Amino acid sequence: TDRDNRIPVSGEAVIDARLNTMIENAAGVRLSTIEHLMAAFSALGISNAVVEVDGPELPILDGSALQFVQLLDQAGFRRQPTPVRYIEILEPIHVTEGDKHAALYPCDRFEMRFEIDFASAVIGNQVVDFVVDEETFRADIMAARTFGFAHDVEALRKAGLARGGSLENAVGIDGDEILNPG
Repeated sequence: TDRDNRIPVSGEAVIDARLNTMIENAAGVRLSTIEHLMAAFSALGISNAVVEVDGPELPILDGSALQFVQLLDQAGFRRQPTPVRYIEILEPIHVTEGDKHAALYPCDRFEMRFEIDFASAVIGNQVVDFVVDEETFRADIMAARTFGFAHDVEALRKAGLARGGSLENAVGIDGDEILNPG
């Protein structure tokens, strides 16, 4: 095709963030499910890379960032002299949409706190708070797998998402039961 298929990753490129992150360029070329690769890039300090993908969605692999980190470690990378630009949060920012809430606060380091609260007893209310750095990412975060609810599968498939999704690459939950063996 003659369309420009390059999609520079930025907040402005995000066009959908329902159950995955989808980006799009000015020519209408889209790529879904970039969150695990972007997490690996961020944690490893990679801010300049070219990723070639054959299809509308990044492979889910095992449903975590682990294999992306392993592949990046195998390929290797080099530090570049160009300074990286960061956003500095100078005052608290709050966004609420329905029952979802996000906030940014000034801090002298990159620290995150997440809380989820699901009616399912196998998830319930969970909170995690950590400093985001490569060591913490490798030790505690990169192997965390995607979970999904059985009742969402049909809607995901109709939306053209989770095409390769299975119990091999996601933790499946049906009500209060984990569907994965073991």
